[in-house]
Amino acid sequence: MIARLPGIIDEKTIKSAKTINDFDNAVTAILYAATDASGYYAKNASKPRLKEIRLPALILNAKNDLFIPSETLPKPAEVSATVTFRISRYRWSCRFLWTPKLASKSLVRFF
Repeated sequence: MIARLPGIIDEKTIKSAKTINDFDNAVTAILYAATDASGYYAKNASKPRLKEIRLPALILNAKNDLFIPSETLPKPAEVSATVTFRISRYRWSCRFLWTPKLASKSLVRFF
C-alpha cells in the first residue's frame, strides 16, 4: 500500500504506531479524507444511526473486543426497538451460536 501511495502514507509513522488510533491517524484518516482518526470515527461511526434501523437487526459484540471498548458500546436507549443487541463476555462472540451448551435462546429465535 505504501508503494502505491508515495508521499501520502508515511511508512515511518505506520511502523511507529502503537495503538489502533495511531494507525488510524497514519493511514485510515488519510485514505478517507478525514483530518485525523477522531474525525474519521465521527464521520463514519454507525452508533449514531442505530436508532434509525427499521428492519430487524442483530448486533453481536464482546465486552473484551480489541477494537471497540465496552464502554463505547450503545446503551438500550441508543438503538431502535427493532435491534437485538447481544454482548458476550469474550471475543469470538459468534462461536457460542454453534455450541448448544452456550446457545442463547433469543439468538437462536432471531435466526
